[in-house]
Amino acid sequence: MYARPTYEVETVLAAGAGDREAIDELVGSHLPLVYNIVGRAMNGHPDVDDVVQETMARVVTGVSGLRDPDSFRSWLVAIALNQVGEWRQAPDAALAAIDEAMGLADAASDFAALTVTRLGLSGQRKEAAEAARWLDGDDREVLSLWWMEVAGELARAELAAALGTNEQHAAVRVQRTKGRLETARTVVRALAARPPCPDLAAVAQTWNGAPSDLWRKRLSRHVRDCPVCGEHLSDLVPAERLLAGLGLVAVPAGIAAVLPAALPAGPATAAAFKHPGLLLHTQADFDRMRAQVNAGAQPWKAGWDKLTANGRSRSTWKPRPLETVVRGGTGANHVQLAIEVRPPRDFSRSAACPSGDRETAGQRRGSPGGPGDRPDGRAGRGTGVSRRGRTGRPGGGTSRRTSRPRASGSRGCHAPRSCRPRTRRCGPRASPT
Repeated sequence: MYARPTYEVETVLAAGAGDREAIDELVGSHLPLVYNIVGRAMNGHPDVDDVVQETMARVVTGVSGLRDPDSFRSWLVAIALNQVGEWRQAPDAALAAIDEAMGLADAASDFAALTVTRLGLSGQRKEAAEAARWLDGDDREVLSLWWMEVAGELARAELAAALGTNEQHAAVRVQRTKGRLETARTVVRALAARPPCPDLAAVAQTWNGAPSDLWRKRLSRHVRDCPVCGEHLSDLVPAERLLAGLGLVAVPAGIAAVLPAALPAGPATAAAFKHPGLLLHTQADFDRMRAQVNAGAQPWKAGWDKLTANGRSRSTWKPRPLETVVRGGTGANHVQLAIEVRPPRDFSRSAACPSGDRETAGQRRGSPGGPGDRPDGRAGRGTGVSRRGRTGRPGGGTSRRTSRPRASGSRGCHAPRSCRPRTRRCGPRASPT
């Protein structure tokens, strides 16, 4: 398990204050961690260098707004995963995913092969690294974090915080990814077996040779039920035992050389605003959101339009807090509270209660002309015409139950249930006619 150095918190505080040496120390000490997480999550795509640089740039500009220095590593890893997620949404990344699925990806950028070569892996450790190729993007992100945890670079709490969930749910996601990784290891072992299984070769006849999540499922079904393939799987060691204590892939010299010049001079100090919510909402994030909205990019523009369409998001909105909430009886004011905390449409017809809501029961159930009418002109549900007839049996006819006005406080009242006092109705009874 990762043990945080005693000087890390002091370094984070100094970096947040603008100390250049502290910033360089943070970047240099955490760059291998970020590179391994991003590289494995993106499967060594050529854009790994750009994503790593963008991640470290956001760390440098946002470290001054970090409220809890103890959470620096989880905050750092969360930023890295967010950058990977943004990269996946880009059009170029979608094309790269198609190339990977069709076997057209650049073999030189394969992070699994890079791991095997630079760490000198062999045997089952090599198979475990190669099995990562058979996972989809989401599983690779979880694997990149779990790999760092098993290697002693991350704690489980930091892994859960990076995934944006609690430790129990994070454990479930890790367990699922481990299961898929073990399945992929059986496929790698069966494909590499000599002599090869003839039935497995028949199943893989249309396979283009590129590992993928889809072909992992197809091939694993055969491997699971085939006695010939099963003979090669008896000595598999659990993946956590293989990865325990495994070192990190060294950062390429090209990234380490250009990174200092690509990073900003120091943390952003012009804006003193600190978002009271999530730790990831720094001024750099707000600047990025503003740029996306101004450019009309989606989904930022659509989300902004939805936010501003709500009148409560305007600076002119004035809430009306209640010191005492009176529920029913003289001086009842709880409806005002409900209007404040719920969308206005939920109380558009009940706000006038108890002054006399005279909507009919037929309108409430869908009388002609009301919300129950169908587009084809036929009457909707509750129009006063019964399908069962006068006697309540099938056969048609007009029911004796017809729509008639009901007084406020009766079943036609649209006030919420809490509006009706337990001792008396919220409006006068209707006089018998």
